[in-house]
Amino acid sequence: MPETTESETQAESGNNVIKELADALRFIGDCSYAILPEDLAHNVGDLKKTFLSTIRSLIDKDIEWVEARVAGGDKLRQEWQGKVELRQVRRSAGTGKLTCLLRDLRPEV
Repeated sequence: MPETTESETQAESGNNVIKELADALRFIGDCSYAILPEDLAHNVGDLKKTFLSTIRSLIDKDIEWVEARVAGGDKLRQEWQGKVELRQVRRSAGTGKLTCLLRDLRPEV
């Protein structure tokens, strides 16, 4: 029979504690519906499911909104970068660099 180390024993005991807590919470949840009349328990359950469904919908909408804002930010950043590049070209033209370039490209008459 293989020997178990102390860390394996502690891990198993930790897992057992978690399972016991989960079972206890599950039992308390079952009791909270069992003390109600059957129709009322089902109505409360349906109400809770509807509420959680609405919350999920709101979260999905919020995620879509964030994605749209990030995409809008990317587009705006590109526009800003284009404006910065245009300003840099205009500044270069002011120093004569662009004017010389254009003069060199123009055909002589």
